[in-house]
Amino acid sequence: MKIAKKSGQRNRFLTFFVAVGIIFFLMHKVFFKESLVLEQCAGAVFYPFLVLQNTVLYPFKSFKNYTADRATLVAQISDLQAHNDSLQAALIVHEGTQNFLEQSADVRMFEKQYDISQARLCQIIMHRFNSYEHAFFIDGGTQHGIAKDMVVVYKNMIVGKVVQTYQYYSKAVAITDKTCKVSACCANTKTLGIFQGCGAADKALLLHVDRLKQLQEDDLLLSTGEGTIFPGGFALGKVVSYVPNGVYYDVHVEPLVSVENLSYCYVMHKGAATSTHSSEFPDESAALLEQSHALQKADARQEMFLKSVQRETVHDQVQPTQEPLQ
Repeated sequence: MKIAKKSGQRNRFLTFFVAVGIIFFLMHKVFFKESLVLEQCAGAVFYPFLVLQNTVLYPFKSFKNYTADRATLVAQISDLQAHNDSLQAALIVHEGTQNFLEQSADVRMFEKQYDISQARLCQIIMHRFNSYEHAFFIDGGTQHGIAKDMVVVYKNMIVGKVVQTYQYYSKAVAITDKTCKVSACCANTKTLGIFQGCGAADKALLLHVDRLKQLQEDDLLLSTGEGTIFPGGFALGKVVSYVPNGVYYDVHVEPLVSVENLSYCYVMHKGAATSTHSSEFPDESAALLEQSHALQKADARQEMFLKSVQRETVHDQVQPTQEPLQ
C-alpha cells in the first residue's frame, strides 16, 4: 500500500511538472516572439530524436513509395503493351494489304479491263513443274465455287485450266503441259492452229498449220474460243520460228508468261468471259465476229482456188504423157 501511494504521488508530481512546463511554453510563445535559451535547449534535446525518427522511418517510406510507383509502372507498361499490340496488329493488316496489292497489281489491271464479276482471284500456293506434268495449286476449291475445266487467266493471258478440285484448293495444269490444247489464231496473219504444250516452260507448239498459210515471227497468238473450255480473245504466246514439214508447218511458240513466276491469278468459266466481251463491247464484239467469219470464208475460197490451180497444173503435166499411150 505504501509503494502504491508513493507511486501515485510521483505520477501526480510528474503530471503537474509537465503541465506547468507546457503552460509556461505556451505563455512564452504568446508574449515573447524571440527564441530564448530554453527553446534552444529543447531544440538541441529533440534534434537527435528527429534524426533518429527520420533514419528509422525513411526505409519504410521509401519501400511504400517504391511499391506504389512499381504498381503504377506495371499498370502503365500493361497499357502500353496493349496499345503496342493493337498498333502491331494494325501494322500487320496494313503491310499484308500492301503486299497483296503489290503482288496482285497486274492482275487487278486485268480486272479493270474486263468485267469479271463471276471470276475469283486466287493465290497460287504451290508449283509442280517436272518432266511429267506442269501443274500448280490454287487456294480456291469447291467451297469457293471453283469447278473442273474452269479457265485460269492472268493479265489477258490464258495460263491454264482447272483439272481437279477439292474442298479448299484446286489443281490446275499450265498451258505448257503436254495435255493442254487450245484452239488458236495468229493475230496478224489470221492463221489457225492448235496450241499445245510440250512440257517445257519456255516453249510450246502450234499444230495443224497448213503449209499454204502465211506465218510471221513474233506474231501474237490468241485463243479463238472454239471448244467448251477456253474463251476467245486471250493471249497464249508468240510465234518464234516455223519450218515446213510435209503439208504442215512445224511452228514453235513462246508463252508470254511463266506460271512458275506468278503468285495470283483469276479463275473463271468460259461463259463469264464470253458474256463479258459481248456485254461490255457489243458493237465491237459483233464487228470482230463478222470480220472473223469473213476472213474464214476468204481463206476457204483461197484454199479452194489454190487446190483447183494445183489440180489443173497436175492435169496439164500428166496429159501429154497419156496421149502416146492411147
